[in-house]
Amino acid sequence: TLDAAGEDDEKPLLPTPLAVHRNVVECLRARTGASRVTLARRFEFRFRLIGLWVAMHHYRSASGGEGRLHLVEVYQLDRRVCAAWACAIAALAIPQLWRVLLLLGVT
Repeated sequence: TLDAAGEDDEKPLLPTPLAVHRNVVECLRARTGASRVTLARRFEFRFRLIGLWVAMHHYRSASGGEGRLHLVEVYQLDRRVCAAWACAIAALAIPQLWRVLLLLGVT
């Protein structure tokens, strides 16, 4: 939670490299005009096959008696996995493309 003074009174649920920077939370508070922005829930999904890690943070802002829910998403991409996928796709596609070019007489 960030209060109007910008002081953080909550610790993160678990250590994660996909944390939201406090400047993002402060910007959210300033844009909404809320006195407090509180982390309501956090979901993390790891798509290991494609090398993608996603964290979705839901923040609740309270201004007056009314609160709104805001979504902040953080992504981390494992470039080694993506490069391996690109090489595998290229290894499958290049021979097929070569066959099509030979059939068309473009060589």
